[in-house]
Amino acid sequence: MDFEALAAHLDSADVATRRSAEEEASKLQYETLSVEDSRKLLIAALRVESPKGRSFLATAACADHALVDEFERLFAAGHPWPQASILQKLSAAGARDALLRCLPDFHPTATLSSVRIFGNPSGIADFAEEIFELKVDPLLDVPVCELGADLGLRGLLREKSRAAFSRKLEGVLRARLPELEAVQCDQPFFWWNRSGYSDRASELTTLLQTATYAAFGSLGALVGRALDFQDPYVRWAAVKTFFALGHSPGDPTLAKTASFSATRYELVAFLKERHLDRLQSEWVEPASFAEAHLANWLSSPWEMERAPSEIQLREHRISEGRHVFVFRYAYTEERWSGSRDPQIALIGPYDFANGIGPTAPVLLGTETAIDLAATEAAIGGMFRQ
Repeated sequence: MDFEALAAHLDSADVATRRSAEEEASKLQYETLSVEDSRKLLIAALRVESPKGRSFLATAACADHALVDEFERLFAAGHPWPQASILQKLSAAGARDALLRCLPDFHPTATLSSVRIFGNPSGIADFAEEIFELKVDPLLDVPVCELGADLGLRGLLREKSRAAFSRKLEGVLRARLPELEAVQCDQPFFWWNRSGYSDRASELTTLLQTATYAAFGSLGALVGRALDFQDPYVRWAAVKTFFALGHSPGDPTLAKTASFSATRYELVAFLKERHLDRLQSEWVEPASFAEAHLANWLSSPWEMERAPSEIQLREHRISEGRHVFVFRYAYTEERWSGSRDPQIALIGPYDFANGIGPTAPVLLGTETAIDLAATEAAIGGMFRQ
């Protein structure tokens, strides 16, 4: 194949020519290229102005791990899409010097997670200490800490690397905590951000979870500062981390965590799983538990990403020891303008005596559109399960 001609067509002013070239370039990702063809493709990719076209060629060319010099050249070209692919290959090849040269200038829109997930963990562990000591873009602090947690979980952090990771994590937490104390988390899951809302509090949640995985007892005092933060998801992450670091949050902190329905559900499950005698009876009262279960489910990234602003119990039915609940819920914030009409949800059946419950609720729709017959039929269907 004439890679130079393909590269030229990727920058063509003619839309049909450019799209045809992009389709051809995308297919190269699934072909096995010789070392020589990989080299030629990388050289051609460096000449492509179109970010999309360059990304296609870069991904295909990165099939061979031996071309470290070309990887660095492509990385230096500056577009974030190829950068992630290049770093994957450098890490998989254990190319220590090349990877360390690239990381300080790593583009923040690319993801270091590509190194963590697709790389060679044992090879990276050989120079992990140097990675943690690098001065990188502040936007990379969280991915670097995630890399350390991942290596720690795999048992690959040596004593010096572990110490460097601890210093890195402590420094990042000290830098981020003051600015995040009053920030509201737009959604509890850092990797989801549909509409570009600030993810700074979500980022802190990720850092706290990283501290949990790292289990550095020295971070207890820092993590303790987040126990009283405004956002309930950050507060819950701090509670879990505090426990993991060998500390015990006070009863007022646990009560505050339980006061938010979505995190109450997770708190109850957490305490039960670890056989911690800190449960309060009102948290596991049937209606309270079902409300928390519904709120937690709605806050998942596959649903509404956040617990409802309002949630009210409408009905509680019991039949032969099994419970079904009818809830009315609503989102009142401005950004939920498309979903602000009150909704009706059923959740059940629960058999609390035997610890059995549903995996998901049934959302019936808007309150004004649901008639009594439809609700009765749905409740009856739940009891027949």
